[in-house]
Amino acid sequence: MTASFTLRALGFALAMTSFASASAYAQDEQKAPPPYTAPNNQIRFGNAALFRNLIPPATLEAQSTDEYAQIIHEAEKTKRLLPDDNELVKRVRDIANHEIPFALKWNDRAKNWK
Repeated sequence: MTASFTLRALGFALAMTSFASASAYAQDEQKAPPPYTAPNNQIRFGNAALFRNLIPPATLEAQSTDEYAQIIHEAEKTKRLLPDDNELVKRVRDIANHEIPFALKWNDRAKNWK
């Protein structure tokens, strides 16, 4: 085989490969579902509305409180809990206290959380 024949064959193979991948890409685009548009111009992540009422909020909050107490107890027992006067603890609490008022807009039950 000559070098020019090899180059032409290589060029043909590359052209066919790019054509095949371009046509496969076009077919994939045709099969793709239309982009998701949220109703009422709201931003939605996934289908959270399906799961929102699966567990009553009071039950979920009670379970969360129990788990949090268990985590704190375990951290105290293993001496892994930072003291209240630690700078990191103070910073995290300041950030949380700054953010808490904004949570009330989305969940009025949050005003009773500790």
